[in-house]
Amino acid sequence: MNELREHLWTQREVADFLRISTRTLRSSSCPKLSLPVTGTKPIVRYNPKAVRAWALSFTATKRVA
Repeated sequence: MNELREHLWTQREVADFLRISTRTLRSSSCPKLSLPVTGTKPIVRYNPKAVRAWALSFTATKRVA
């Protein structure tokens, strides 16, 4: 039930969670949602569950030195 009540994260919240800059986040492959709006730029939000799964998919052995 808590999962349903958890809000979508902003770019700043994800960057803080991952301890990276928002610039690095924007250039990453982290899954994001583009919410439709009537303005010129879409609203970008992140599903916390998807962010956690994406972050956990990386291991030290997968890194290229």
